[in-house]
Amino acid sequence: MSRTVVALALAAVLDGPDAARAAEPLRVLFIGNSYTYVNNAPEIFAALARAAMPDREVETRMVAIPGATLLSTWEHPEAR
Repeated sequence: MSRTVVALALAAVLDGPDAARAAEPLRVLFIGNSYTYVNNAPEIFAALARAAMPDREVETRMVAIPGATLLSTWEHPEAR
C-alpha cells in the first residue's frame, strides 16, 4: 500500500516542474500511521525523487501516529 502512495506522489512531482520551482527544495509532508512509519515511505520517496531530479534538494517530514485515522492525525498540531 505505501509503495502505491510513494509512486503516486513521485509521479505528481515529476509532472513538469517549471524552472523557477526547480530551484526551490521539494518539501513533502507524509501524514500517516504505523504503515507509513514502518515502511519508511518518506525516505523511499526521497531516494526516488533524488534519483529522478539529482539537481533538486528534497526534504521530507513525517507525522505518523500508530493506529490513528487520517482525520485524527490531520487534527494533530504537528500535522498543521
